[in-house]
Amino acid sequence: MGPTWPSALFALRDHAAQAAIRERDAAFNARMVLREWRVGRLQVSSTPAHSVRRSTDGQTEHSTARSAPGVRPSGAQRLRRVAMSAASTESLVVEYLECAARHGTAKTSRVANAVAGKLATIYRELRKRGGRPSLISLLRDEDPSVRCWAAAHALEFSPDEGVAVLEALAAGPTGPLRANASMPLREWRAGRLTFP
Repeated sequence: MGPTWPSALFALRDHAAQAAIRERDAAFNARMVLREWRVGRLQVSSTPAHSVRRSTDGQTEHSTARSAPGVRPSGAQRLRRVAMSAASTESLVVEYLECAARHGTAKTSRVANAVAGKLATIYRELRKRGGRPSLISLLRDEDPSVRCWAAAHALEFSPDEGVAVLEALAAGPTGPLRANASMPLREWRAGRLTFP
């Protein structure tokens, strides 16, 4: 016997929502790559499709997508990697803010996990560039989900400020936000919190 009609409708709604999110993210990445190409910060080379050369201050940087031997990443994965590496630090912080806010309003765990993965990717890129201090301003954002994510990541580079925000959120009303604030705080104090 197949799923009942309400569960089938919910599955269809979730699938449509995920497709809309994927389409919006792909459009955003395409706009970002096009903008960076137009201002001359992105040049596609004649090397294989999974490689990109980006010119920065006259130096050429060769970046190859990570994948299993003999397996090439999809076009969307290549586009996201190029867009992420070509984006300015300010645009990454804006994307971080939007993703953290979206995580706070996610209706399903699948959407929340996808957004959390994107937040981790943005954070890794900011760490690689030395742009983590730009997240400090998000500790005072009006959205508690944004403050929670920024504070959890701030534990790595500015623990005093991160702890203060997480303690305030963990003392709030019972709910997902309280759990999201208390868990990284507890793991950090126990010495078990690692950052990807």
